[in-house]
Amino acid sequence: MDQQLTQTIADYCAGQEDYSGTAAIDLMIARLRNENRFNEISEALQRYVKSKPMQESREWSAINLIVEKLNLQDSKLAREIELTLDRSFPPEVFDRFHQLRAFQAAGGSVTPKVLKGEYRLRDELPAFWLDLAIDAYKGDEIGFVDAASGLIHSTTVTWKDIRKRIIKIVAALGTGAGVSGLAAISKAFADHGDRNGFLQAVNERLGTHLSADAEGGAVKAKSHSGSAGRTVSKKSELQQRVVASLTKRKVWYSQLNDTVAA
Repeated sequence: MDQQLTQTIADYCAGQEDYSGTAAIDLMIARLRNENRFNEISEALQRYVKSKPMQESREWSAINLIVEKLNLQDSKLAREIELTLDRSFPPEVFDRFHQLRAFQAAGGSVTPKVLKGEYRLRDELPAFWLDLAIDAYKGDEIGFVDAASGLIHSTTVTWKDIRKRIIKIVAALGTGAGVSGLAAISKAFADHGDRNGFLQAVNERLGTHLSADAEGGAVKAKSHSGSAGRTVSKKSELQQRVVASLTKRKVWYSQLNDTVAA
């Protein structure tokens, strides 16, 4: 298995495919799944990660693909991947994303503290940093709103990037917290068109009626079923805590302060 795994990853890194356009890694994954050889491949991956310098381009992408496709939730594998986080920094930032993603997929926890230290990933691939943040801040509405709002202000991430992740955000935070969190995140968009475009995307995916006034004031939400509407007010506890947190980090712009101030 070790030799096959090594060759399959090498082929993947080289972009090799057969005459039908199928990569060897896809065939290997399908065969291992059909034969229920999950423990065997997990142990082989542990040995691979432990013995290699892990500096090849796309190497972590291959490992992440195997772990995710086979759902290899294995604490021993997660531990071996975790040990590489400080000793192995891939040359390409996209590979760093897959390294962290493989750790998460194996059952490891990329904490907010760890994620905040991934400056290069955050600056160069902010949308992928957001993918990791969704899991890192699972169940923490305030923390996630803080992280996402700061990302909007300091990187090139757009409302369209966040739009693609709306369902994942709600799944991570829970329905109620997810909706109010998305409403709070909308305040971070300085442009009214961006804010409304984002809120419209939320409405389309979640069946809500979210809207904001031209000054970025209260966001109102009402379900399509006609249930009583609710207002996330300017002085809501959530928004006050978000503003306080971001002000301390010196990334909360004056325009947003005006928006949510009393």
